[in-house]
Amino acid sequence: LPLDEHVLPAGYQQVEYVASGSGQYVDTGIKGKSGLECRMKMMPKKVSSSDDCGYLGARQGSNNRAYLVYNYQGKWTYGYANTWSNSGFPSIVVDRLYDIYAKICPGDQQLVVDGDPVFKKTASGSFTLNCNVWIFALNYDGSPKTSSAQCYSLQMWDQGVLVRDYVPCYSAADGAYGLYDFCGTEKRFYMSGTKTGLSGPDLVATDRALNVASTDDESATLA
Repeated sequence: LPLDEHVLPAGYQQVEYVASGSGQYVDTGIKGKSGLECRMKMMPKKVSSSDDCGYLGARQGSNNRAYLVYNYQGKWTYGYANTWSNSGFPSIVVDRLYDIYAKICPGDQQLVVDGDPVFKKTASGSFTLNCNVWIFALNYDGSPKTSSAQCYSLQMWDQGVLVRDYVPCYSAADGAYGLYDFCGTEKRFYMSGTKTGLSGPDLVATDRALNVASTDDESATLA
């Protein structure tokens, strides 16, 4: 498959997607809070009416929610601070590649899926949780409510500033897979638990083979 515009450093191979399915998640390092936005391309792999799981979000206690992309009872779900809803919202379709925009800002909360608005809310007030936003899961006070999905790309904004620009990849040195961030100081965001397998096909360029030379300062493994 052709590469997109991102060029990974030596030692990394870009792939079409990385996937969860056995309780894995990725810690973004960003606190759940008002003012966040995201653009996510992802494909759910399992969906049911008993679901209560996150694709991207955090929650602290019973009434402090930062749901960017959430699934409750098999439907897209809104959650901001102490309010939530999914009444009348569309069902999530398994094996469908979604292009998602989400925003949780004071007075402006939105979810747009494939260009179609799912909800637009206007809850006021700002907040910051003590727990980070996780990918493939809701971080519920440090415990994951995990989903089964494939992530093809993800960008995150904080107060309008791009703070994460993730590309799915794996390390040539050890085969560990996860997401490479083109914005932050930490670059490698590995999956929790098992760090191999569960990735799509390599993305390649005809004039550039994988360079397996050692990297400069990208050697830290992130859980």
